[in-house]
Amino acid sequence: MHGANGTPLGWRSVVDRLDRDRFQPWLYYYPTGLRIDTSARVLSSFVQELSLLHDFSRVHVVAQSMGGLVSRAFIVELMETQESVQVDTFITVSTPWGGVNTAALGIKQAPAAIPSWFDVAPDSDFLQRLYEKTLPDETRFFLIFAVRGECSMLMGNNDGTVEIASEIDLQAQNEAERIFGFDEDHGSIIESDLVLSLIETLLERPDTYR
Repeated sequence: MHGANGTPLGWRSVVDRLDRDRFQPWLYYYPTGLRIDTSARVLSSFVQELSLLHDFSRVHVVAQSMGGLVSRAFIVELMETQESVQVDTFITVSTPWGGVNTAALGIKQAPAAIPSWFDVAPDSDFLQRLYEKTLPDETRFFLIFAVRGECSMLMGNNDGTVEIASEIDLQAQNEAERIFGFDEDHGSIIESDLVLSLIETLLERPDTYR
């Protein structure tokens, strides 16, 4: 799942690496300005309907940036509303688990704030309640983050878009089965051969990293 201002085209490298005998890639293209809970509920509804149409019971979720927040909210929503579909693997890449300071600045200074900014701003209501419900026991969560950023008066150490401290927020670390850091920036990490190989392995042979 893409992040803010992204599109499914950004996932071409990931999709090209998938074993089509084992996986059928589905891409969720959503308006990233919407409130995150809204995007999560819509995705949950889509997956439930598709499971009835195509008779599947297992999915894997891979998401970048804000897409990781949408995905976690979706997994919890799915768990609460049905029992027929199980999320086996949840992989996030450069997700702002602790929020984005520039979103908070935008809320204060922009003529009109984008709705999703209110959710990704640090200490937002959405982030405050994000961990009230845990991921399902059967869902294996792997956290990937980037560390190659730039000097900024608005952010601490960052990957060019998200602060590293937010990517590795302690609550997200506590949920993750494994954590992987890469010398990439917010955009290049999803194109890195090392990262693509890791995602491929986590989907196909997750016990490799137990």
